[in-house]
Amino acid sequence: AGHGPVGGEALFEVTERYLRWVWELADLLDAERLVGNLHRAYVELTDSGPLGTPIDLLDSFREMVEFHGGLPDCHA
Repeated sequence: AGHGPVGGEALFEVTERYLRWVWELADLLDAERLVGNLHRAYVELTDSGPLGTPIDLLDSFREMVEFHGGLPDCHA
């Protein structure tokens, strides 16, 4: 099985451009939001459900905290 043939060096360049694009789109002040956005994108881009399908918020928040290295500061 797998997801297709093994890619060559050109794949690294494409992947790097994609990751730089994602990084530029991320809210750098709250970079942990990228984790939640990826959860949402995964559900919407796979057969996990139609647009608006609920995601596991607790799981997403746990991963956001882990990515951030602890609970984010609240500036409210």
